[in-house]
Amino acid sequence: MIPLKRNWLIVIVTMALTGCAAQMGSGEGEATTTDSPSIGNQMAGKLAACLLFDPISWSAKDTDQTIFEIKRHNQKIVRYCDK
Repeated sequence: MIPLKRNWLIVIVTMALTGCAAQMGSGEGEATTTDSPSIGNQMAGKLAACLLFDPISWSAKDTDQTIFEIKRHNQKIVRYCDK
């Protein structure tokens, strides 16, 4: 298995295992879930997204609207993933 794919798989499995984890309630033994993801889950999600998404290129055949949307997509990747 290619190391990049193996790392991606580890991230996804980790997200799946921790994303649905329950936390103990306030002493009554009830399991409750949190509304906001933990910092670890947020970082794992960001890492997975940055590994999966690459900048998109365009050609002279594309419309102005398509080129605009591609540039907007690529700007988001640069800001989010520091690529």
